[in-house]
Amino acid sequence: MTPTKEAEAHATDETYGKDTRWSFAIFLTRSLSSLVFVLATSRALGSASYGSLAALSAATSMAAVLTTSGLAHAATMYASRSPSGGGTILRSGLRAAGLAAIVVTIGFLLLSSMFDGITLAAAAGLFAADVLVAGFAEIVASTLIGLQRFRAAAAIWITYAAGRGAAALAIVLLDDVSLQGATTLAVVGSLATIPVSIAAARKAGTEPGSNISSADLVKSGGIFTTGNLVSRLNNDFDKLLLASRLGSVSSVGTYAVGYRLVEYSLLPLTALSAAAYPRMFRAGEQSGASARDLARRLATLYVGTGLVLTAGLFVGRELTEWVFGSSYGDLSTVITMLLGLPVIRAMVNLLGEPLTGSGNHRRRVLIMVAAMIANLTVNLALLDRIGWRAAVWATYASEITQLVLLVAVTAHLHRQESRAAAAANTSA
Repeated sequence: MTPTKEAEAHATDETYGKDTRWSFAIFLTRSLSSLVFVLATSRALGSASYGSLAALSAATSMAAVLTTSGLAHAATMYASRSPSGGGTILRSGLRAAGLAAIVVTIGFLLLSSMFDGITLAAAAGLFAADVLVAGFAEIVASTLIGLQRFRAAAAIWITYAAGRGAAALAIVLLDDVSLQGATTLAVVGSLATIPVSIAAARKAGTEPGSNISSADLVKSGGIFTTGNLVSRLNNDFDKLLLASRLGSVSSVGTYAVGYRLVEYSLLPLTALSAAAYPRMFRAGEQSGASARDLARRLATLYVGTGLVLTAGLFVGRELTEWVFGSSYGDLSTVITMLLGLPVIRAMVNLLGEPLTGSGNHRRRVLIMVAAMIANLTVNLALLDRIGWRAAVWATYASEITQLVLLVAVTAHLHRQESRAAAAANTSA
């Protein structure tokens, strides 16, 4: 490497380090506030009732995917490649998300009515907080991330997290909080995010950016939406199935809390991916090999982070039952059984992100679909016999399926590119 290229690489790594820290701050505050909310509501409602909230939360996550997550991913991609800001991209994203929210609302409320103990008001409250308000924030923040303005994006999500934390504190301080009361507090706490997001949107909107329409974002975001929906189904199908098959029993709530704790522990991996995406999209625009080269430079960081997370879960698992209360008797067992998840997820992300960055996200979605099929198959085959433990084995079946297929696809693409390069050299 020449001195000039070495200096450029060092500057890129230093910028990536700063962006990763801001990205980590975003996901740390979001996840910690969500974890505190889970802790407060789980103690207030008890393990049996919390299973219903977990099912409602899973349905809400899928609604958020359908309304904003794919659009947000596309906004990040287009903004990262836009030489003159992202105002047009932002406005197009907000219009498309608003129309999607109108369509999704009815289906969400119908799905929510299927779960025990879920009132229409409770479902509407969580939908307003986590789909409408958070969706607006998601489009704005994702455009800013594409422009590598991580500090501004962090301001939006830190405000949202503070509101969710305040809702959790109110639940702790009040003597008796119902499920409906908890979701009402969630939406009230989210309201402070609106003016912060509006201010950031107005500032970003002064720059025209690339001429990307709502239709462009919907078209490009469609594959991201599909992938994210499959991913959410993969993560949350077990909670929906447990709640519908077993009803309001303590094991359902215990597994839901345990899985969420492990899921929250993965936030550093999510932060690494979010910080890498603008660079991954630019590298992937050149070639798949460039995106994989960037991933190789991050390999030690990803896998090392996964190992540290596994060690942290192992050390902290015995404290969980003391924190969450006596009704969560098998909580440490759930976490122990899921200890391998951070390392496997780190490798899945490391191999998957270059596919997304280089325009091969459709292949990644097909891999996710195969993983989801493995998840559903194991859950449906074993749930009636071994209960929540079926969900654990289904999780591993899903993640290992992804890992094996990603290795195979990455090797296939590498061989294709090598043959194309060899053919080009021969013809030259």
